[in-house]
Amino acid sequence: DPLNAFVCRDLDADTCDDCSSGTDDPANDGPDTDGDGACDAGDPDIDGDTVLNGSDLDPLDR
Repeated sequence: DPLNAFVCRDLDADTCDDCSSGTDDPANDGPDTDGDGACDAGDPDIDGDTVLNGSDLDPLDR
């Protein structure tokens, strides 16, 4: 609900809360380490090295 300051949403459907940056902004809803358009909180491969986070020894380093 864009009129309710206490409720957030995921308008861009990237699995990340559009308010994570402090304001309701779908274009800036958290860090995106690998620049693939999916914020880290919902990205199965945060560093973009093709190894999924669950199997990656260091998911933040290529």
